[in-house]
Amino acid sequence: MYHFGNLHIITDLSLDCKAFSEIVLFARNFSRSNRQSPCDKIQSERLIFMNLLILFASPRPKGNTAQLIDALTEVFDDSVEVTRFDLYKMNLQSCIACRHCQEVNDRFHCIHDDDMQILFDATLESNLILFATPIYSFYCTPPMKIVLDRLVYGMCKYYGETVGPSLWEGKTVALLSTFGYPEHLASDLLESGLRRYAKHCKLHFFASYGERQRSYKEPFMNEEVKNRAHAFARSLITFGKALPPFGR
Repeated sequence: MYHFGNLHIITDLSLDCKAFSEIVLFARNFSRSNRQSPCDKIQSERLIFMNLLILFASPRPKGNTAQLIDALTEVFDDSVEVTRFDLYKMNLQSCIACRHCQEVNDRFHCIHDDDMQILFDATLESNLILFATPIYSFYCTPPMKIVLDRLVYGMCKYYGETVGPSLWEGKTVALLSTFGYPEHLASDLLESGLRRYAKHCKLHFFASYGERQRSYKEPFMNEEVKNRAHAFARSLITFGKALPPFGR
């Protein structure tokens, strides 16, 4: 199942024409309301339409979530610049709700001296953030939850003496997940939470895509799964190419 805004599409192999029409319409409307400077950066005559940040939160570097990301990225062309972080390999400490980050309105300013500043900077440099996680106990894995907590405080300056801005307002987020239970009993809580999270942070929620492994006795990746992953990747490309181009 794919979710694009309020549109829900169930398909075996690929997105249908109606889905792509909805994606293009959404992206064009997004583009009109989020125009960047006419002075777009161009590097080596390469037009980059989408800077995709993948936050990978699986403890299994070659597991189902990693395989799904690999299937996605093999479809991308040169118009998509991909930055990927393995959250399990990073030094990420939990938010302690000290509100140190709320003392300023223009930067991260976290009291922890860890790798979160790297993710904060990468997030600001992207225009689409893909949260990629297996579903454990009906929600995301621990490092993903740490990142979500740290970003909502570090990016959203709502909790200080005066209400400040959302530093990542207008960016787009999407969810990729893998799970064992049926989707409506597995990724639904995380998708609902991320939609609410996006609204609170003044972000756009683009899509949720997930795949189920019904049995450990069977391999996760097969042609049907790969085709669906490719279809989701093409939807991301369609969205990205409707945005104003920018370079790095």
